[in-house]
Amino acid sequence: MRYLFLLLAAGAVGRLSAQQWLPNYLFVPLETRVCPYDSNIVIQQPSNWEIYQTTNGFWDGPRDSSVCISAYTTVPWNAQIDLGQINPQEPLFVRSLLDSFVSDPVYLLPNFQYAIVSNTAFLPDTLPLRFGTDCPEGLCTGVWLGVSIPDSAGNTAAAMRWHSGMPTGYYNPPNISACLPTEYFPDQSLRQFILKFSFDTLANLDGYTLELQSAQVEPLWFPPNYLSAVVAEPFNWNGSFYEVPIAQTSDGWNDINFLALHDDTSYPDALHPTWIEFRPEPNTETPQTIALNVEMYQTLEFQPFTYIRGALVEGSDSIRHTAVLENNGGNWCINWLDVIFGGVDEYRHNGGSVEVNNPVSCLQFRDQSTLRIGEDAVLDYGNRGAGMLAFCGGARIVLEPGATLELDAMLQISDCSADGNAPPVVVELHPGSLLRFSENAWLTNRFAPDMRLAVHLLGGTLDDSALSVGEKALIERVYPEASPDFGQNIQLSPNPFSHTLNVQYTAGQAEKLNVRWINPAGQTVAQEVFSAQKGINVWEMRPSIADGFYFVQMESASGRCVRKVVRTGE
Repeated sequence: MRYLFLLLAAGAVGRLSAQQWLPNYLFVPLETRVCPYDSNIVIQQPSNWEIYQTTNGFWDGPRDSSVCISAYTTVPWNAQIDLGQINPQEPLFVRSLLDSFVSDPVYLLPNFQYAIVSNTAFLPDTLPLRFGTDCPEGLCTGVWLGVSIPDSAGNTAAAMRWHSGMPTGYYNPPNISACLPTEYFPDQSLRQFILKFSFDTLANLDGYTLELQSAQVEPLWFPPNYLSAVVAEPFNWNGSFYEVPIAQTSDGWNDINFLALHDDTSYPDALHPTWIEFRPEPNTETPQTIALNVEMYQTLEFQPFTYIRGALVEGSDSIRHTAVLENNGGNWCINWLDVIFGGVDEYRHNGGSVEVNNPVSCLQFRDQSTLRIGEDAVLDYGNRGAGMLAFCGGARIVLEPGATLELDAMLQISDCSADGNAPPVVVELHPGSLLRFSENAWLTNRFAPDMRLAVHLLGGTLDDSALSVGEKALIERVYPEASPDFGQNIQLSPNPFSHTLNVQYTAGQAEKLNVRWINPAGQTVAQEVFSAQKGINVWEMRPSIADGFYFVQMESASGRCVRKVVRTGE
């Protein structure tokens, strides 16, 4: 059935992509109207759009009848709004009048991917615009999209699936983008498209102009590849685990865009999720690790209520294989509520991006699953506070050496155990790694007041300076214990070395470590002083010395030791 749809969609998409999806998507021409709140006032607004404000900040809230907003144009292709006429304490809404097209709805292709882009400009570009989630509806500036779908009883257009988009980048103009994965329903249509702009409530907007340039909801040029199962073949075995390129195990000929499909035999909701299962072929009686690889320039989206997990091993009704979703440079767009990892499954981030478009777009880690940032990789997660990382007690965050997790979203820790005695959520910060909470991030245990975040400082750095005092109290710093034998706390590598000698020192307290380089004649030829923090410390030494062997003396308030090293200079 899906292969048949693939062929039909390939022929249809060329026609549909040329169609004007949003009526008057360029916001011109304008049309003259009577102000709905004062019949003595005549205004101009883009045809098939309305511009308004509400008194409670919600798009469908009570309209502010004291404001009649008019647009104008100084060029033939853009509508402009003088912001001096609006109330800066209320958001500005620009809404497509799609409900006027009930007899001719904007149908969306099933099992497809759409790109949502809205281009605007502000003059001058220093407009005091508000971003983030600290606004009614959890969205200050962005777009809401309502897609009508059947309800669980099959009644056409009886339910609505809401998606959202947020500004890209931190600078004006606030171009807004989002991904929209449609579902398997044949009669879904776009029913709402609402742009929202919030301002500094104390701002004087006289002299500011909002220029509406375009609003597009466009299907990708080609149907995506469909992911419904991950099958690892014998040739995918690398000696330790299975590595499966996503194009190998998906249906279709598009090796760039991929859509994880919900099973079309059940209604997609929280009670009827679809699990995309990872299994080896042939199946085995012992658990195997199967990694699905998403590479550079590839994109992945999940339909609502679609998750991944390892399949049952041969002959078992409880033991599963380990599923790993590995991002090696692709773009993973999350526009729905949750993507769930459980068991001992893992999201492994080695590169690329994870884009969140909803205030509560969420990666959820249950059981003993893991979010792992690979060596020297960087994951920027969140968008000015939008997005969530949710962890049950026992799940882990692992930052390998040199990895960085920049958290610009909510980190929620919960007790998901049956008896309410789950272990803490564990974070491992290995040498050179960094976990940083931005000023928009927040840490909460609101559903489990006894839950804590246990951060194991294994040579990495935790920057929680932007968190509140209460949030910092949810973090337990765990340090490796220093040995009473001082020499056991110091490791030097490599030895021999050519130019750089690495020092790893496990300190029992904050202290100074004095290092002296002594030649065979007993002369000090170089020396350094390092500031050690409690826990594992890692430094590089590049002494300006001749080739040969030396004694390195290391001394602190905790003790002293001497090691012999050789510099080769090669």
